[in-house]
Amino acid sequence: MKEIEEQIKETTELIKQIKEIIEKLIDTFENPKSKTKDNILDAVRKQNAILDTKIVLLNCVKQLADNLIVLQETAKKMKE
Repeated sequence: MKEIEEQIKETTELIKQIKEIIEKLIDTFENPKSKTKDNILDAVRKQNAILDTKIVLLNCVKQLADNLIVLQETAKKMKE
């Protein structure tokens, strides 16, 4: 029974901490002058730009691989 009471106490404390964190996040994102919000949004934008760049580069690599296959097939046909 004592263990259960201890778990209830720990869980209650965790819930309070989570609530405080959520309240801080809400305050941060509802404040139009918040530098933290701006920093988070800038980081997200930068991450999106990085992901977009990765996609473009992967498409370039795919196109180069496709071109290489065509060149290899052409070279093989020319040898025959």
